[in-house]
Amino acid sequence: MALTKINNNTLSAITGLPAGIGGKVLQVVTAVLSGGSSNKETTSSSFVSGTLAVAITPSATSSKILVKTANGFGSSGDAYFTIYRGSTNLGGSTYGMQRINATTYSNGSLIHLDAPSSTSSLTYTVYFRAGSGTAYINNTQYAQIIAMEVGG
Repeated sequence: MALTKINNNTLSAITGLPAGIGGKVLQVVTAVLSGGSSNKETTSSSFVSGTLAVAITPSATSSKILVKTANGFGSSGDAYFTIYRGSTNLGGSTYGMQRINATTYSNGSLIHLDAPSSTSSLTYTVYFRAGSGTAYINNTQYAQIIAMEVGG
């Protein structure tokens, strides 16, 4: 049997992938809320934490984190929803990532590709605020947040 060599090295001597190979999902973590016990509401005009959060520790500073949520969103006026990494709003400071206008209750999702340049534990949390009236989050029987580490 022939011994395969790459760049004149045996397979056991190769410790990493060549440059330009990335985009592989390295890990996936998720948090699920069910049963309607996680419903929250606010009349605050500042973003407040919802009950849905997930923690992930990237394996390399070059990794990106893809965060996706599935939530129940609602409003008696208008409301704004976003994702925070720790205390950092990843959406717009005023409008977040999604707006609901008028009296609306629906299922929705937020998605964001983050480049945190960190190997420390990171917590991603759904936040929301009222523009007018009352804002509601997780007003359904099921909510989920997923964080996926994507190799850089």
